[in-house]
Amino acid sequence: MPSTAKRLAAVLLVACLACSSAVLAQDPRPAATQDPRPLMAKANAAYEAKDFATAARLFVEAASISSAKAGNHYNAACSYALAGRPDEAFAELQASIDTGLSGASSPASDTDFTSLHADPRWAPLVARFEAAHPEIAAVKALRDEKVSIVRRFAMGRHAIAEGASVTNHLSLFNQFLANQAQYLGSYDEASALYGYPSAVDDAVAAGYTHAADALPVVLARAHGQRAVFLNEAHGQSQTRAANYALLAGLRADGFDVLAMESLKPGPTTARDATHCSNTTLLDAGLVARGYAVPATAFYALDPVYAETVREALRLGFRLVAYDSLVENGVAPREQNQADNLACVFKDDPKARLVVIAGFSHIAERRDFWVPGGAMAARFRVATGIDPLTVDSTTQSTVDAAKITFPTARRAPPVSYVLEDANGVPYGTDNFDLALYVPAPSHREDGKPSWLALGNSRKRIRVELGKCAGVAVCIVQARRIGEQADAIPADACVLEAHATGCTLFLRPGRYEAVAVDGAETVVDRVPLAVK
Repeated sequence: MPSTAKRLAAVLLVACLACSSAVLAQDPRPAATQDPRPLMAKANAAYEAKDFATAARLFVEAASISSAKAGNHYNAACSYALAGRPDEAFAELQASIDTGLSGASSPASDTDFTSLHADPRWAPLVARFEAAHPEIAAVKALRDEKVSIVRRFAMGRHAIAEGASVTNHLSLFNQFLANQAQYLGSYDEASALYGYPSAVDDAVAAGYTHAADALPVVLARAHGQRAVFLNEAHGQSQTRAANYALLAGLRADGFDVLAMESLKPGPTTARDATHCSNTTLLDAGLVARGYAVPATAFYALDPVYAETVREALRLGFRLVAYDSLVENGVAPREQNQADNLACVFKDDPKARLVVIAGFSHIAERRDFWVPGGAMAARFRVATGIDPLTVDSTTQSTVDAAKITFPTARRAPPVSYVLEDANGVPYGTDNFDLALYVPAPSHREDGKPSWLALGNSRKRIRVELGKCAGVAVCIVQARRIGEQADAIPADACVLEAHATGCTLFLRPGRYEAVAVDGAETVVDRVPLAVK
């Protein structure tokens, strides 16, 4: 389990493989009549304390009440193996496989099972599992940053054609393929791959069925605050669009520092007696350049994320990198993130801070996820500042048919607060506000789309006739005058010999380039957006 958490931290992912108890608890939203999260937190704590027998018992109990059965059985198997109880370990590992263990990584790569390798039951179990899951080999290619996005996307599609499973929305295969789909503008595909089961905290089920534009509500709650923490779902770019929509209002209210989890940090050094690590950017040329390149941030390859970076710079935010690539578990990473954010106020006590983090990093309860809580809970302890926490991830699967939306207008909000009959917006003990963010990108159907980013981008149709003879064309539009590795302003995937798609672009001059899966240029079209 620990080795998995280390690998995930190294690529700045938040909710990934169901191999690590720490990772499972990062996005714990299973559909269950009884909330399994307290048990999972206790199991995590026991595992961290090396009380593996207790951890195993608690994971088994959690599996009995959680829809995330495969992950909890797997974690129980890890714990039993570490406790020197091979029979129970094999039984739990088989239970994990039987209940849908993701094939994105083989148990053979998990060091928790080292004690089982000499057992005659081990090799046949692993061989059967790997033969049934071609996505295991595909994940290695999907996560290889030396391979281009277009080629990785093509490899993922090919793996699905060869039988790779996409049923586990939290598997590494789904997540990495969703990332490639995002980077190429196929946002609905990404959202479908990296979706989530129903939330335990369901606003609609709790009676919060009246939707209102989130923008004025969030800005009113943010007024006078010293820190506002927003989150995103890494596979659902509409949550990034929701955060983008808040930036101008927050900047107008005086917020001046924007810390983004995915920004790649520069070399970390101890600066003073408090060992406050630096918050510099690895991409030292970002501010002068004004736009993102691959060195800017892991998720900046998504054009919507890149537009968020561009907008923040345009508005005058000071960008801060605060993530910490620790190698010794999840809790230390959370603490280092909190400490790095606290450094913002040590540098400038009058700073007003906006944070964009992934998923549950902004959860406020100190007993949630890991002992001591997530980054937001630790930040509050470190600084005495109670941040306004705004979640855009946990309500994505609520029943929208039961929501009463405001009267339709030309450009509906990107996100909504959900209110009860008294007009009280929904929040939880982890998040002050939990928003509902509709998913469809409406790239091709002409409906109002969150891809317009609050009307800052215009809808434009691009025709690439030479794609007619190509099974899949990848279209990327870059602004004229930006360097070759600039993140595309928008992109799309043309399927089944289609010859055109709709792009969303700011005013300016662009070139749209279409390539096939082998990156051979198929067509080029100049674009002018007024």
